[in-house]
Amino acid sequence: MTGKKGAAGRRYADLHHNTIQTMHTSANIPALSRERKLELLGLFLVGLAVMMTMSLLSYHPLDNRLADAGFGLDAGTARNAVGMAGAGLA
Repeated sequence: MTGKKGAAGRRYADLHHNTIQTMHTSANIPALSRERKLELLGLFLVGLAVMMTMSLLSYHPLDNRLADAGFGLDAGTARNAVGMAGAGLA
């Protein structure tokens, strides 16, 4: 009976080894092309531009600036659409 357990144990060990080896193989994950990296950068910059535009358009004169607010100020007091970061940016 130990022969069967031994064979099953070896099969499990081989399967486990192959699974771990497959997980660590970088050949399964394609590298990002230069075009894809530029697309991701462009998407990030568009998102940043939208956030900056929203913060400028939702400027409110009663918003506390981040420099004056300090770290203890509640973030809910900002009237800016982007929050305290938008109030500071605007």
